[in-house]
Amino acid sequence: MRRALSSVLSISVVALVLVGYLFWRDVSRSFPDVPQGVYVGMVFYEGQDTGIPLYVERAASSPSLLVALGEQRIPAQHAPIQDPLGKSRLPLIVSGPDSRLRLTGVRKDEKHYEGECLDPIGNRKGTWYLQKTEVAQNLDREEKG
Repeated sequence: MRRALSSVLSISVVALVLVGYLFWRDVSRSFPDVPQGVYVGMVFYEGQDTGIPLYVERAASSPSLLVALGEQRIPAQHAPIQDPLGKSRLPLIVSGPDSRLRLTGVRKDEKHYEGECLDPIGNRKGTWYLQKTEVAQNLDREEKG
């Protein structure tokens, strides 16, 4: 009886670890669910010393992001980070005429996000980070006072 209970407990622990790993792997293959706000950061391709500026903005309750990359080949665009049913998160994909950038990653803390990027067309890999920034509001109202 003890042996059977021990076996069941061992199998349960292994299954729990496996499910946790699969969940973590799935989440790390998507773009983090950033809350409403403005985020700035950089994209760094392997083998390059300088980064490319990255701007991300999310409006209230929007399933997509406004993304601008400081790379002329990829124009600013709206990109979804949730499937149409809102049940699962997606990687952030921004495209240009001859490149496509796929960003996946995680939330590091309340205002910091980071991850990996891949451009399968240009065969480039790299990393990225974003930091939430505060945007001054009501500037026009104060100036008109």
